[in-house]
Amino acid sequence: MLEARILSMLEAAKEEGLLRRVLAVERRGRLIRADGREVVNFASNDYLGLAFDEQVVEAMREAALREGASSTASRLICGDSPQLRSLEENLAALKHRPAALALPSGYHANIAAITTLTTQGDFILSDQNNHASIIDACRLSRATTLIFRHNDAQHLDQLLSQTNADSLRLVVTEGVFSTDGDICALEDITAVVRRHNAVLMVDEAHSTGTLPPRGRGIEEFFNLVGCVDVVMGTLGKALGVHGGFLSGSPALVDMLINYGRTGIYSTALPPPVAAAAAEAAKLLLHKGESLIAELHSNIKLLSRALMERGLINQEPQTPIIAVVVGDERRAVAAREALLERGFLVAALRYPTVPKGAASLRISVSRSHTEQDLVELSSAIAQTLKEIK
Repeated sequence: MLEARILSMLEAAKEEGLLRRVLAVERRGRLIRADGREVVNFASNDYLGLAFDEQVVEAMREAALREGASSTASRLICGDSPQLRSLEENLAALKHRPAALALPSGYHANIAAITTLTTQGDFILSDQNNHASIIDACRLSRATTLIFRHNDAQHLDQLLSQTNADSLRLVVTEGVFSTDGDICALEDITAVVRRHNAVLMVDEAHSTGTLPPRGRGIEEFFNLVGCVDVVMGTLGKALGVHGGFLSGSPALVDMLINYGRTGIYSTALPPPVAAAAAEAAKLLLHKGESLIAELHSNIKLLSRALMERGLINQEPQTPIIAVVVGDERRAVAAREALLERGFLVAALRYPTVPKGAASLRISVSRSHTEQDLVELSSAIAQTLKEIK
């Protein structure tokens, strides 16, 4: 019975163009070897190229030689380390907060924050386009979840007006949305949250290390530092390592240490990973402006080439660029054809995006060359012309 159900699910996904496969990747970086061929990587979240930065890699190497490969237990048992403490100090400074808590992944961080802060009788108001980890956290929390239209502060205002003002109301959104790279309407959302005396949480997985002027996140981008109550972020995207974090008040961090189940019951980040992430965060703290300027130079170059070919309608402000394809099978076929042409891009389809809204998602990195960017735009235009 189980095998029959599994095969039925896989066949249904295949028929709808939704079946996924794992690429055989032999090395990483700007150029990777995937499925036996060398291709330019436009699917990675390593926006600043820090995964291969010499200082970041050396910090990991030194910590591995000194501390070993694992933290060996959860943080509360014996998983703490000087590397973790240094990482959290740098993350707190990066986010203009007094405290931060590192966790094994961004998924862990969203689950910990949302399920710890809310419970039955509370309300969560979540943006329609929020990440799957936020959706799952809402389901686990037992709070009443209300979905507001994407980036629609007026709809959020209407929904908050329908909730019990004596309950905790947690508004959750993303700084930069992972599917199409658009930016949170933070000014409008903050005004609504304050008017209703609600709590604001922002997932900064894709806005940390990507937004000008210094890559320190959505608050600095809008000149609204301090407006967010709970800041979530990842270490595995622009910081180039692995893990997740939450930052805010010392009381918030203490509560998460004591009640956040994903941290309590998970092995802590290994010291070498924490050391590398701490170094990456330090680089962003001290060199953020120049790193971001180089990244955005590449974003402008590629976006203009894509606009010239009619593949996108406006210049994006972030390194995530979505070329809308529509049909799931066509998006997958385009991804495979681009791989043959020497470019790896992501084909986003349901359930990541709504059915019929499949797209090719391009992730721009500071490490890409001008030739990479120009040739990719040409390859996408030719591929979509050939695949009907």
